[in-house]
Amino acid sequence: MLHLRTLILAMLLADVASMRMPNALQQRADPAAVAASLGFELPPELKEQLSTLLSEENLPKLLEEVPEEKREVIEKFAPLVTKGAVPIIETVMGEMTPDQQEKIKEVVEAVISNDPSTDPSRLVEELIEDVGAAIQENLDDPEFIGKLVGTIAQDGDSLGETLRLLLGPDQAGLVGPLIDFMSLGGTPVFENLDSIRKTGGDGNLMDGPLRTLFLLSNMLAYSTSLGEDGTTFGPEAVEGKKAYAVVDANLKEKPGLKWLVPEQWVEGMTLICAALKLKLTRLEMQEDILLEPEEPEGDEEPGVAEEPGAVLYTVRLSLETTGESSKRSVMIHSVRTGVGAKQGAGVNDLYLLMGLYETRIRESVGRYSSLADFVFVLGQKIARWDWLMKKIGEDSNPLVEKVAGWDEKRKSLRVRLGAGIKNTISAEELSDEKDCVHVYTGISLGGSIARAKAMAAKFECEECPVVALTINAPNIYKVVHKMELVPEDGRPWFERWFSEPVLKQKADLFAGFVNFVAQHDLFWKLDDPLPGSKTCMYMHTAELAGCRGVTDLGSVYRAVWSALWKCKREYGAVPEGEDGTLASCVMDRVAPAIQCALQEHAFALSGQIGDMREMLAGESGLESFNTAAFFTDIVNTFSDFTQVQRKEGIDWLKKQTGYTATVPLAGVEAQEREAERKAAMDEIQIWLSQERNLLKDKFNKLEDDLEKELKNLPSCTGCQAEWCKEKDIRQHRCCAADDSGACYMKANYTETRTLCHEDGKETCAGFGRWVRNRGRRCMCAKGHCWDGSGCAVDYHVDKRKALTQQLKDLKHDEKLQLKNRDYLANEKRAAYEAKLVKKVKRNFHFRKIVTDAKPDPAVNAKWICTR
Repeated sequence: MLHLRTLILAMLLADVASMRMPNALQQRADPAAVAASLGFELPPELKEQLSTLLSEENLPKLLEEVPEEKREVIEKFAPLVTKGAVPIIETVMGEMTPDQQEKIKEVVEAVISNDPSTDPSRLVEELIEDVGAAIQENLDDPEFIGKLVGTIAQDGDSLGETLRLLLGPDQAGLVGPLIDFMSLGGTPVFENLDSIRKTGGDGNLMDGPLRTLFLLSNMLAYSTSLGEDGTTFGPEAVEGKKAYAVVDANLKEKPGLKWLVPEQWVEGMTLICAALKLKLTRLEMQEDILLEPEEPEGDEEPGVAEEPGAVLYTVRLSLETTGESSKRSVMIHSVRTGVGAKQGAGVNDLYLLMGLYETRIRESVGRYSSLADFVFVLGQKIARWDWLMKKIGEDSNPLVEKVAGWDEKRKSLRVRLGAGIKNTISAEELSDEKDCVHVYTGISLGGSIARAKAMAAKFECEECPVVALTINAPNIYKVVHKMELVPEDGRPWFERWFSEPVLKQKADLFAGFVNFVAQHDLFWKLDDPLPGSKTCMYMHTAELAGCRGVTDLGSVYRAVWSALWKCKREYGAVPEGEDGTLASCVMDRVAPAIQCALQEHAFALSGQIGDMREMLAGESGLESFNTAAFFTDIVNTFSDFTQVQRKEGIDWLKKQTGYTATVPLAGVEAQEREAERKAAMDEIQIWLSQERNLLKDKFNKLEDDLEKELKNLPSCTGCQAEWCKEKDIRQHRCCAADDSGACYMKANYTETRTLCHEDGKETCAGFGRWVRNRGRRCMCAKGHCWDGSGCAVDYHVDKRKALTQQLKDLKHDEKLQLKNRDYLANEKRAAYEAKLVKKVKRNFHFRKIVTDAKPDPAVNAKWICTR
């Protein structure tokens, strides 16, 4: 953002130096218009003159004073400067000392009063020095730069132009949705928070300014997982990054460790805050160690952790209002989803997820009835049997040790997380600042932890203003009991037996807790919500993300096992490398359910995650994720969210997952749907016919080539092999003769027949042959053919075997490939039907009636909240 600094410095110095005190300033003004406070206000006449000096007509003259090497970037921002000159001047003056402001006041009053005893030129020269000094003192402060830019972004048009310049042409398409999302003219932040906190946000849950702070704080929280491109940690500030404090669970600053935030980000944050008429007063990162890194044993490289440990990061962002007589403040706590270092976060996240939600996850996939659950439970128990591991020689196997430690790590993470929350809330000293609103935010598992912190804060100080705003966060009713965050009920057991539990008694405390969920997300249902809290669901079609029928985690689990079973049964024999292999079959069947789960949980409702089949096959990764489309989708989804469209019970919301709220198709619509279906089915049938014909032509050619090669070999007869046309030599040999050795004569046999030699070349043996031939017959032994006088060695037997086997394999492959094309055609038909909106009605427990329908306009693309 060097160009912003250069721009503002050049503009201000050129502005003041060029001031010639024209006639317009000789007019007198009301001295009361000049404020003596730090927020010094210029008289209207001087504001008008400054605007004239920096108008489009006069700005080119001022730009001539700018050094040649800086002129390009300044000219780029010149249109913005012409709109915000006066606010920028006032912002700079607000950073000056009272003495410097007094000099400004003297200059203005001298010019306005036209006092002949004063020398305006001398005062202006001193003013130039003071302004220059004030700028130089603050020039390296990103917050100051952001505040300057923010002064010209108080309205949508100016902010839009600022964002276009900062985002660049590649991301210019985000400006419109982002401006709508921020909705600067919407409900002010504190008015919005008061509404949520006091009434549960009836009618207005999260308007633009509050949405903007929610997005900003969560982006900061996730920036710790972006490596060098995001925020980092170090002992001190480095070039291009500003250092902020890192605190522990007790909110004590950690010595020798700083949170390093890119200066451009700080400028951007301050810009947004200024546009929202807020001031950033504190920014810090809370780092809670949940699992210590495990050092390797033996000769491993020292200093390299075998296990990366687990760390929970929470951004703490403090803001206060500006330009008001009564100041108000808010502290935003944004918890990041994911614990631990990047290379080990996935494993530790799984430990934490299972530590908090193991029971619900196992129940969802089929507790004690599924193979996965059996392996999970039995694996841990067997791994802890030291005597068995020693007996089979696996007592030192690192994998066995890890499996045996699963329970311990899960419990340790849960216990330390609960203890850390208690310590943090205690250190907040909420009762000392009861007017400060504490807002806890987070996404997914981070949102669950944020809600747990908010609940603990309300128990710590019931009258303190606390709000929790989360997205797709798993609920925490049972989790907070596991972490021992719910105060103990000290009443006698017989009173507790006939009364409500503590959380239900305190339901009014949680009115300001709101969880925003996607209709078909699976994870928010892992637990029950806190009594009194609110869940708001964004209604949309299940078919858009392939979610029809995917109602819980068990649906994904069953999809995987169903794919393995069906594909193994029908397509396991297809050769690898050919179309329709077992792997491709499984991926095709599993991908929709997994894609649904990930897209809904990420709120990527338009499918920006990418092709899940390619990801499962390892052909692509999250680099195919369309960030711009995802951000636009999020912005558009939440931009519409100001008014609650309808209220329902929590059980009703849970039942909506996996199904679309529909209304019947009208007569014309049903006819159009049927015509579209027929056209699609005809197209698939044409594709199938073409594919089958291509396959038949391909295999016919290959078979013809093999048969031709087989025919080119010398003919062979008189044997039991497949290539022998005559399977025996009974026309020449017999297996029974009279005492003189003459063959018994039968019809159609010649008198020249002789007794089968049984010399290894000719044989009558074999009970199976006797049964098949309905009597004994002489034939050539394996590897021999009749040459006209006897059975001779077949020197082409290996070639015949190979060609015959190849021909059999080709016919088998042809059958499988044709079957595969039928399967692919059926999959195309099913995929087409899966994208059509349908009404699903259960007739019996295992029977569903699916009929064509359309989304209910009263519900679709609307937010519905709990009562």
